[in-house]
Amino acid sequence: NGLAAAERRHRLRRWRRRYSRRRQCWSRRRRGANGDELDRLRAKEQALSAEISRLREAESKAKLGLMEAETSLHNLRQEKSRLEAQLNSLRQAEDESQRLHQEPRRGLGEASRRRTAGRAAAPQLDDERAALRNAESTLKALTAEKEAAMLELEDLRAQLASTLRSVRSFCPATRPRRAIFNRSCAPWPRSGSAQRAGEAEIAAGRTPDRRAGGGASESEGAIRCSGGGSTRNWRIDQRTKRAGARNTTRIAASLELYKTELDELKKESAKEAEALKAEKDSLAAEAAKLRSSAKATEDELQAREVGAQRFANSEN
Repeated sequence: NGLAAAERRHRLRRWRRRYSRRRQCWSRRRRGANGDELDRLRAKEQALSAEISRLREAESKAKLGLMEAETSLHNLRQEKSRLEAQLNSLRQAEDESQRLHQEPRRGLGEASRRRTAGRAAAPQLDDERAALRNAESTLKALTAEKEAAMLELEDLRAQLASTLRSVRSFCPATRPRRAIFNRSCAPWPRSGSAQRAGEAEIAAGRTPDRRAGGGASESEGAIRCSGGGSTRNWRIDQRTKRAGARNTTRIAASLELYKTELDELKKESAKEAEALKAEKDSLAAEAAKLRSSAKATEDELQAREVGAQRFANSEN
């Protein structure tokens, strides 16, 4: 068994030596026959590797160029958006300028219409002023008439006072006749009881005082009147007094009425004059405001035009 194993090991070693020699021969033969092809393939492989490296570099460069192109495209888009925004702002400015140009014209037209309306209302104001002047002249005439009536009333009062003094200067012996005169000159008939009381007082020797509603006279030495002339004078005085009172009342009432109407006319005219003056002032203020706004609008439009021109020059 030991010999067999040693033989097998020896054969195996010999076979390995032979195989290794043959393999070396085969490899020498392959290298000799295929060396050029292998070198060519290796050169081609190196060329391909260099081409791959170049292509990779070109690809990286292309990627960098693409990124730069995308960045420039993004910048161009932003610039386009900015230019569009500027264009829109310029269009809005143009529309606003047109609107502002039209607004002062409308304002001036409105101001001119109001001015025309004020001028048209001027004749009416003149008519009202003329009516006021006429009312003042009427008031002056009524005042003069009132003064004349007051003077006439004073004259009548003086005549009445003189008549009363003449009546009171009569003798006290005419006292019964004065009682009869008072009873006959009463404006309205008294009642039966009052008349009987007056007759009883007359029979007793007393004179009823009609101003106090009956009773004794002022004193025993009171004024007495006698004769038909005194009766006529007293009646004339009473009629004069009543006529003066009626005239005074009527004149005073008419004067109060005229004065009230004149005051109302004055108040209405003053109110209308104030309203017209306020409207005139408001129209003047509005016209001044419109002029200032038009001037500011023109300045703003000129500034915008100058800015647009500068922007266009900078873009060019």
